[in-house]
Order: sequence, then structure tokens, then C-alpha cells
Amino acid sequence: MTSKLLGLIAVGLLAGLAATIADAGPIATSADQFVYSVAGGPTWTWSEASSPTPTSFSSGVYFSLPSVAGDPGGGVGVLDFYAQASGGGFDSNANTFYADQVYMNDESAPMFVAGTYTGVDGDGAAATLVISGISSVPEPATLTLLGFGIAGLGLARKRKGSTRAA
Repeated sequence: MTSKLLGLIAVGLLAGLAATIADAGPIATSADQFVYSVAGGPTWTWSEASSPTPTSFSSGVYFSLPSVAGDPGGGVGVLDFYAQASGGGFDSNANTFYADQVYMNDESAPMFVAGTYTGVDGDGAAATLVISGISSVPEPATLTLLGFGIAGLGLARKRKGSTRAA
């Protein structure tokens, strides 16, 4: 009787976990890692929200974000990202990068597109911008729940096997 009860509990836990995973859909990326490098120059690394809120924008032209830490030019200022029609790329205090557009959607609600973008800086030197998503990690509670479900199934199977032998 208890083995059937444990088995039902385990199946219920696993079914609940499967339903939770199915409802969650794909894991959303909440932030992107940016690495910008110029041939013979410094490398600049920073993180930014995948879907940032612009401080200003002009649809079809550009959007601006506050200055980010690590800018080799230092100082305060903004980081402007340009639409393909405006040349693509971005501009900061110390760097101008001309390449493909690195985001999608309208400039009022942009979303960065992961990838490697090659172009030139403001002085014509070869430059690269790499945008990679930072994926979220499953919560420990989810993994614990899965572990308990599997342990319950194993225990139910073991108890069922021992009652047959008797």
C-alpha cells in the first residue's frame, strides 16, 4: 500500500515538474555580454539588458543608453546604437563602431541580437563586437524537486520488488 502511495506521489511530482517546464517556454536571456575590441587597441567588456529601456530614441535612426562601466574613454556620456539605415553599429565617448545593426525591433523597445559583428572604428581600424546572451540557470528548488521525484520512483520500484520476493 505504501509503495503505491509513494509511487503516486513521485508520479505527481514529476508531472507537476513537467507541466511547470512546459509552461515556462524557452529560457529568456535577461542580459547580454558585450566584448568590443579594436585591432591594436584596448578591449572593452560590459553587460547590458537584452531588452534595454532607451534614455532617448528616434524610430528608424538610433537609441541611446546611459554610459556603461569600462568605457576606455571614461567620462560620462551616452552609448548610441544606430539602425542599419543610419550606418549600424554604435558610438560612445571614445569609440565609434561602424558595422551591421546589432538589435531588432523598433528603437523605442530594442532587443540586442547575439552574434559577432565585424566593422571598423572611427579611425578606420578593424574592429569586432561580440554580443552573447547570458542564460539564466535553473533554480536549486527545481532540481531538488526533480531529485525527490526520481528518488520516489526508485523507492517505489525497490519496495515493489521486495514484496514480490516475499
